Amino acid sequence: MVHIECPHCDDEIELEDGSFGLFDCPHCENEFEWEGANGVLDGHFEPFDQKAMGFQFKKVGIIVVLTVLSMAYSPFFSSSLRESS
Repeated sequence: MVHIECPHCDDEIELEDGSFGLFDCPHCENEFEWEGANGVLDGHFEPFDQKAMGFQFKKVGIIVVLTVLSMAYSPFFSSSLRESS
């Protein structure tokens, strides 16, 4: 067994010898990465994985496109309403 400290809450965690990868802390439930080969905690922590980040960028892109389209069409609709009155 390997005893390490959670990089988030500093509580002690037991891991099996030879373990590596992503783990959830049993105390604070935050995710951390353990590189078992050299016994060093990885200081690199990403709260979002690549799939989640891609979704966020896609959502922002859709909002930008809809905003631009609505701004482009609003003069057309306002002039159409004035001509029909």
